[in-house]
Amino acid sequence: MIRDTHPLFRCGEQLYGAADLRELPNGALLLGVREGGSVEHLMKCLCADGWITSGKLGHSTSAEIAEGFVALFLLECANARPATETALAKLDRLEAHARLGDPQTSHEAARAVAAREVARKVLAIFANQDAPISDEQLTACYADAYDAPAVSSSYRSRRSELANIGLVEKAGRGKNKAGRRVRLWQISEKGREVYELIRRAQA
Repeated sequence: MIRDTHPLFRCGEQLYGAADLRELPNGALLLGVREGGSVEHLMKCLCADGWITSGKLGHSTSAEIAEGFVALFLLECANARPATETALAKLDRLEAHARLGDPQTSHEAARAVAAREVARKVLAIFANQDAPISDEQLTACYADAYDAPAVSSSYRSRRSELANIGLVEKAGRGKNKAGRRVRLWQISEKGREVYELIRRAQA
């Protein structure tokens, strides 16, 4: 299940934040499930949506469990949508890969995981707009929705990352409060699919 408070997950020698759904080289998907989460509910949602046909449990090692890792599920794809899978995997990889034992990289990973969480919230902002918005409007919407500081550079950076992986797209130009012409952005069709998958997993 996708939760802002997910622990980190390990895949081989790499660590990931909130590894909810990830492509693997063999065409399978790797699903990280938080302890106490409803595995059955999430599996049911993915099966109903045509993402998987079956799943099998792969246990974490005792050392990984001691470090806060939980079990991983290897899923077989069925009628998967490559573009959406790829975009979701890229969104999940916005955080840096780091080892928990290294204080410096652990701090970097924590900052990067926070950035990924902001990116998901930015995607949610775009998904709930009736019309394209500017970065200025994005900042105002984010600050209002999440009671957060109106720091435009942070949200603009996350919007840029979302645009780079095709989840938001250019939508013409408009004017900001100062009357200057600015770029407008909106969620893309692929972004909508990714957002809906995340939203259903959180239900």
